[in-house]
Amino acid sequence: MAGYLVRRLGHALLVLVGVTIITFALENLVATGPQLARAVIGIRATPGQIHAFEARYGLNHPLPVQYLQFLWQLLHGNLGYSYKLNMSVDTLIAQDLPTDVLLVGSAIVIAVLIALPIGIAPAVRRHRALHYAATGVSFLLYSIPTDWMALLPIALLAITSHPAAPGGHAGAGFAPVATQTSD
Repeated sequence: MAGYLVRRLGHALLVLVGVTIITFALENLVATGPQLARAVIGIRATPGQIHAFEARYGLNHPLPVQYLQFLWQLLHGNLGYSYKLNMSVDTLIAQDLPTDVLLVGSAIVIAVLIALPIGIAPAVRRHRALHYAATGVSFLLYSIPTDWMALLPIALLAITSHPAAPGGHAGAGFAPVATQTSD
């Protein structure tokens, strides 16, 4: 049992290192060095400003050193800074976390409420019409691309329910639908 746990932890560590390497590589493919500095500072950045920017963020070091700095920052909880939104990634995550938890939580509840009856009913009535129908529906739903399947409830709720419009979460709550009153 202990050998199994050690192997599983080793595999998890390998996956974690692989994910950090892929993330670091993708981050460096987007923009590095002078291109990143010009994108952040502006197209009229002087060579001195670019050099100062690279030195400040460690972009003048070799890639292995940059990767180790990336890991060090990650281990300390520093997820970086969004130049586009002009705020730290930690702040962005903290702002969106309640909405994300609500979305994921409600999706899990809906999935369980749908999946349990579809799984239990055919198991109780094996080799009958209900079993074959539920199996067919399960295979059909499983084969539909998830991106397209996600658009169906959005379209349905946008058409049938105004508070659930596809414009997104408005912050403190949904805006009420305007109604006319007679004086």
